[in-house]
Amino acid sequence: MDATRTVLRGEPSSDARLNAVRGESINTVDIPALLVDLGRRARRAARVVALASPDRKNAALREIPEERRAETRLIFTAHSIPVSMARHSAYERQLRDVSSLVAGAGVPFQIAYQSRSGPPHIPWLEPDILDVLDELPREGVRDVVLVPIGFISDHMEVLFDLDHEAKERAQTLGINLVRAGAAGVHPAFVRMIRDLIVERVTANPDRPFLGARGPNHDVCPRNCCLLGASRPAAS
Repeated sequence: MDATRTVLRGEPSSDARLNAVRGESINTVDIPALLVDLGRRARRAARVVALASPDRKNAALREIPEERRAETRLIFTAHSIPVSMARHSAYERQLRDVSSLVAGAGVPFQIAYQSRSGPPHIPWLEPDILDVLDELPREGVRDVVLVPIGFISDHMEVLFDLDHEAKERAQTLGINLVRAGAAGVHPAFVRMIRDLIVERVTANPDRPFLGARGPNHDVCPRNCCLLGASRPAAS
């Protein structure tokens, strides 16, 4: 009997390594940040965009006084990464695509980054969410809804960077800030994970996709996000 297990990997920032144990064959299924990789979102992707993230966004908007909702600034946040990495990946384009889908047709929005780390002399994607908030009073913005589109759960980076730091900065600036919840255990997101697992372990599966980029690869090519003059491909 073929002892095959399917293992899920959570956040893409995890440095965990999965190794075969007890002679078992392991199928690895990556579950990266919410909808950043549009191409891999298979059959249930549309439901996540149509239900999970907009549900969270709309719940946050309902906390804004009705007469001010039309003027509320919608800001999507994602984890910053080094500029050198972003230059050789579709990260920024994918964030714009999915943010547009969740915002809705014709709805203006901004993208900001958070959770920067590493040496300060190495450039990372900007603008930082705190810098974005600092500029809003000059634009007459009174209300902000933050949507942590780059995160699948309300973990520490969301709770500290947004619920603590960003909210504290907003209060100092006189801005009413409401943070939308991450997808978490929304039924549409859970169903999507199930369908991705089935797709990943099925031979020649149907691979529907969302957006204009087509289905993406299931297994990243070697050095696919880091290939460039500063980091040559491994031989």
